[in-house]
Amino acid sequence: MAPATGTAVLVLVAFVLPGFVSLRYAEHTFLNRLQETPLERLLNALVYSVLTYLVLAIGAVALGTSSFDVGQLYRGEEQLGDYVTLASAAFFVAVGVAELGRRWRFSGRRATTLDRLGIDPAHRTPSGWEHFFLQGQPAFLRVTLRDKRVVGGFFGTASCAGSVCRATLGAER
Repeated sequence: MAPATGTAVLVLVAFVLPGFVSLRYAEHTFLNRLQETPLERLLNALVYSVLTYLVLAIGAVALGTSSFDVGQLYRGEEQLGDYVTLASAAFFVAVGVAELGRRWRFSGRRATTLDRLGIDPAHRTPSGWEHFFLQGQPAFLRVTLRDKRVVGGFFGTASCAGSVCRATLGAER
């Protein structure tokens, strides 16, 4: 059901937009866009929005500005500069949340933490090929294409396969 009033649309945009900013940044820097339904995409954006607003709330408490009145914001009683500052902070924090996710995904601590929790690090890898290419091991490959042609070659430190580039991975590990 679509929002019926301008206020409902504004609230939806204010809450979901930071999540979509994070999601788009993640897709452009490190995350492969999988076959998602629109609902799954919205839920992912909501997760990123919750993380963004959580970081904003922690920052507000740390800076001593936690007494900011949301009701005054909603009624339009704040200065324009307050709205611009809040929107800018939400944008930059949303990008920061996605950047932290990128750094975490390629960090050595991630593998150690997932191992301690008993989580297989390959659970987010969409295919066996990508799992192989992410291992970082050079190899000679022979691949049979759909049209039955066979191609082969060396996959080394400067090679790319899909969105996996060894030169990029080496710099981030």
